[in-house]
Formats: sequence, structure tokens, C-alpha cells
Amino acid sequence: MYYQDILKPNQEAVWARVANDTPLRYPELRRFLLFGFGDAAGLENRKEDTGSAYELAQTAIAAELLAAHAAQPNVPVVFLAQSLGCQVLSSYLYDAQKAAAGLPVVAGIWKDVDAWSLRTLGRRLGADERAFLAGGTCSALLTTGCVSIVGQRGYLADEILLESVQPGVDNRQSVERTLGRPSFVGQFGEPVWYYVSSSTTQAPNASRIGPQRPPGMPHLAHRSIWSFSMPSKAPGASGALAASTAIRRSPPSPSTSQPRSLAVPACAVVRSPSSAPA
Repeated sequence: MYYQDILKPNQEAVWARVANDTPLRYPELRRFLLFGFGDAAGLENRKEDTGSAYELAQTAIAAELLAAHAAQPNVPVVFLAQSLGCQVLSSYLYDAQKAAAGLPVVAGIWKDVDAWSLRTLGRRLGADERAFLAGGTCSALLTTGCVSIVGQRGYLADEILLESVQPGVDNRQSVERTLGRPSFVGQFGEPVWYYVSSSTTQAPNASRIGPQRPPGMPHLAHRSIWSFSMPSKAPGASGALAASTAIRRSPPSPSTSQPRSLAVPACAVVRSPSSAPA
């Protein structure tokens, strides 16, 4: 069942008026906003009115359920909703539950289901039809989304702060004040501070109301490693850490899947995209 055809004619009319009356600099972007984000607003606009988009979307759901009930009375129903359709179906079932409990419903077919059925079907619904339309034989409800889950692990990188570290100017104290403590510090040779950041993505999965949910494994989309080699002694000094010793920069290293120590006092950025799981 699709409800887009209920909303699209008015969207086309609005688009025509806007396009004819107002010069648009970004027509494709505005069209995307209207057709993509305008659905939710269109469903809620004056939804209390008879024949509103909100009611027509619920009518489309009811029509499919009535057809299923006519073919096989009281057949178990599995509801599957996608994206904004999750809200449409949720509102439909919630309104049905409120009506069954004798609570007021302000919009949609369940505002007055008898009046709706007389207006739409030319008759009143039977008790079994009314219960079926309210989801009385629902055996499962599945919802899906269209947005990936993005996760951030490790150091929360700020490109502006990272780029602000200047060779010949910054030292340990200033780097720590700017970037915070490193993820870890090298244990051999010249001290090296490592800042490690990983981003993961998890593709949209169906989620099911019930005892089990389909597993979803995060996928490592990007890993970045910033390494800063800090001289432990100032030139000509004897023993103590040189708080004012400046760091020097070497050219960035090529992309690699492993962090790399630098042979000279330096700060360098090593970006290492990887498809391997974190």
C-alpha cells in the first residue's frame, strides 16, 4: 500500500506556484525539501478535516485490510512499515486503540469510524471487520529506517584544532592544551603521542517487536591516526624535559592501515581508511 499518491498532487501544485512566482536559485534542493521533508507536514496539515491527507492515508490502510479480511476473515496480519510510513501506521493503530477504549480521537477514520464507513463504503462495519481494521489479528509489526547508524570511537578529532598545531611553535604543553591527552604514548625511542579515531557505520536493518532482533554488525568506515613525536630534551640541555622545545613537521605519510613512527622529531598525520572490522 502506497500513500504518496495522496500527497503528491498538492505537492505538485505547490511546486508549480513556487516555480512560477519566485525565481529559484536552488530548484533541485528546494524540490527535495518539499517532496522529502514535506510529507510529514502534509500529513499533519489540517488533519482534523474530513478528507484530509491524514484521513486518506488511514483510508488506504483500511482498504487493504478490508480486502484481506474479505478474502480470508480474521487472517493473521504482519505489518511492515518503512521510514515515515512507521509514523503513519503508528498513528493509525494508536487512533484505533483510543477509539476501542472509548477515548476521543481528533482525526482520521477512527474519529468516527461509523460515519467514515457510511461515507466511504455506504454501510456500517461489522464487529469482526471493526476489530480486524483495528489490528486485532496483528501477529507481528516490523519497522525499517533509511538512515545508517554512525558511531565514533576513540579520540574525537577536530580538524581545525589538529591543523592549528604549528611546527617550530608548539610544544608538549601547548599540544596537550589544544588536543588533550593522547590515546596512548609510544614506549620506545623518542616519545610519540598517538591520537586514534575510528568511525563506524551500521546499515539500516529491520527491527522487530518481539524476543529477537536481526543482528547488525558495525562496519569500520574510517580510521585516522595522528602521531606527534616530541623531543624529550632541548638542544644543549642536560636531562630535564624541555617544556619549551618546539616540534617540527614532516610531510604527511601515505594512507596506511597501521600507525607509523617518525624517525625525526615531527608531527604528522596518518590517515588509514580500512574495511576491516574494528
